[in-house]
Amino acid sequence: MKLGQVLLLVGLLGFPNAVCGQNDPGLLTRMTAPVEVKYSDGTTSSGTGFFFQELAPPANPNSTTPQWRAVTKLFLITNRHVIQPQRFEQITEFTFFLRKTGVAPTGSTPTEWFPIKLQRAELGRRLHLLPNTQIDVAAVEVLDLINEATRSQVADEHSSSLGAWAAVS
Repeated sequence: MKLGQVLLLVGLLGFPNAVCGQNDPGLLTRMTAPVEVKYSDGTTSSGTGFFFQELAPPANPNSTTPQWRAVTKLFLITNRHVIQPQRFEQITEFTFFLRKTGVAPTGSTPTEWFPIKLQRAELGRRLHLLPNTQIDVAAVEVLDLINEATRSQVADEHSSSLGAWAAVS
């Protein structure tokens, strides 16, 4: 799927039943993540994003049974206006958050969040924007960051684990 096709997907997110079935109503919640951007003048911008993954080809393309496929790329898709690329030199920190386990997203217990932070230079290496500034979409490559966060949480016996996340392919 190309970034242009992600725009169509953004429209579909307004219709949760088109994305996730009745069998898993929490899927849409696991696909989303809060995003926060801090600037050198002390201001912040915040919004949400969703995860989009690219998968490796199936091992056996002729098979009619389900197959495991490796996730080759994972992006956090958010709005261009949240990152404000025109103020890129003022960005001091870009943060997105993953849910921790053991906390129901719609329950009475508040959700616990695990922050993943990027400084401006690192964000610049990972950020993808379309040349047309009217298209309000930004993509940030995050697969290695989520893998590392998951490993660090598993290694720390005193930490609660990260919750399962889901992505659109």
